Amino acid sequence: MKIKDEYIRLAAENIAEYFKKEASLGERQRANFAELAAYAAQRAARDVRNREFFSSEMQITSYLPEVDTFFAADGAIDENRPFVDAKLALSEAVFVADFCIKTTELLKTTARLKPSPLLFVSGDGRKGGKVAFTDSLVLRKAFSEFSKVTQGLTATFVSSFTEACEDTAAGISDYCILPIENSREGILTGMYSLIEKHELFICGVCESVGEELTTKFALLCANGYGIIEKTKCRSITLRLFGGNSFSASRLYIGADMMQLEKGSSVSVPLGYTDGYAELCNFTGSGDMLFAFLLYLGAMRIGYTLVGAY
Repeated sequence: MKIKDEYIRLAAENIAEYFKKEASLGERQRANFAELAAYAAQRAARDVRNREFFSSEMQITSYLPEVDTFFAADGAIDENRPFVDAKLALSEAVFVADFCIKTTELLKTTARLKPSPLLFVSGDGRKGGKVAFTDSLVLRKAFSEFSKVTQGLTATFVSSFTEACEDTAAGISDYCILPIENSREGILTGMYSLIEKHELFICGVCESVGEELTTKFALLCANGYGIIEKTKCRSITLRLFGGNSFSASRLYIGADMMQLEKGSSVSVPLGYTDGYAELCNFTGSGDMLFAFLLYLGAMRIGYTLVGAY
């Protein structure tokens, strides 16, 4: 009995010592990331002001720490590599999400910038233009709703949704309107396939409520043309690459810490290969959506921003 009690006592001491070391490591890492957040915020603010934030050679990860180096800094990582790798997969995501939130807050408070996911889009900011859509009552109503937000829009009617997308991709029209979801069929996969095929960007969404059917419509543009308002953005659509359970878990850790709501998602075929891309929607504050995109870059989760509205 005494031997058993001694084992229990030693086990309790070992557990207590383990959690003490974990807490100490956590505090050190948080201090490191807080210091790095201040540096990253200053650098990002400078580049935004110098209009270098969007340059093609500039990778957002250049603002962020080499997280592997920081987590391995204490030397203990080699003692039990498989266990440490598995444990840090979660810890790393939490620390980096916290870092990106702090960086975003500093951009807002000290650099006086307005963080928004639209800062990741290199649109030219022009207003108005031709909007292609098929002639129907519900699409006319959708056009009217989009016209309330973006002035200077003019309607141009086409024979099909495909033609609307082709005209927008070719620059014949500046925008097009597609239905993307309804209360009867749910996600309209065929419409998202058109968006993917023609590489269009979702720059607005509205909803039409009828007696029998509620439909969600998207206003789409090419190459960020229709990105006008840089601050009022509450939703994003992402195309995710290389999906696996490891990346997915880190993705949702970041979304949860930033209090983002995951909306609809759909898998669409890629035109240049037999594979599929997953399009996912996230909704939250503009600040946290910006922080989330920083986080995806830091965690090297492959994505393309294909909608911000």
